Amino acid sequence: MKWFKKIRYLYLAIWAIIAVVAVLFLPNMSDLAQTKGQISLPASSQTSKSADLSNIYNGEAIKLTI
Repeated sequence: MKWFKKIRYLYLAIWAIIAVVAVLFLPNMSDLAQTKGQISLPASSQTSKSADLSNIYNGEAIKLTI
């Protein structure tokens, strides 16, 4: 545990550098959404398939037989 206390400021400095680099070089997501339009998943994605299944079985209990 002593070795961690010795280099904790190194970890803090690395995270600070990563945060500054990310703010400076990664794109602004709100500007990106305005220029490219709203991003949506295709109709064949797993999320829409699971939503369809949820609508089919909504309110119906699945009966298990032993």
